[in-house]
Amino acid sequence: MRQGIIPAAFNNLLQDIKLARILIHRWVESQRTFEAAAYLSTVILLGSILEEVLLAKIKQNPQEANGAQSAPQDGDGKALPFADWPLGALITVAHECGWLDGDVDDFSPALRDYRHLVRPTEQQRNGVFPDAETCRAAWKAVGAAIGDLTR
Repeated sequence: MRQGIIPAAFNNLLQDIKLARILIHRWVESQRTFEAAAYLSTVILLGSILEEVLLAKIKQNPQEANGAQSAPQDGDGKALPFADWPLGALITVAHECGWLDGDVDDFSPALRDYRHLVRPTEQQRNGVFPDAETCRAAWKAVGAAIGDLTR
């Protein structure tokens, strides 16, 4: 895991310094929740980080993002505001635009699904309980995504 490299990358990726600090805090907090065996909390934090860095990249490249075939649209075929894009759409558009490599695109949907576990009924319905290996895979995916987005 490239955990030490990531906080510096937030400053490179995000134009909003306060938001970069929040993501750095969440990254550090995800390490603490992992150490405490709070694996559900860890994957939820990592999913929120992934969502924000993808949203930042899309906001920096609005024409390309809105022009992607997979960009979410309203009933009239008009692109939705970026803030209304779900994580799955952010991942798909970032991959389509060439900002995410295939390896990140492969695991990111799973991370998106784990983020839904913030709702207890969703966890009950799916019967999913993240473990240490899930967290390691999530860190790897988020770290790779950040690396892809900052190149």
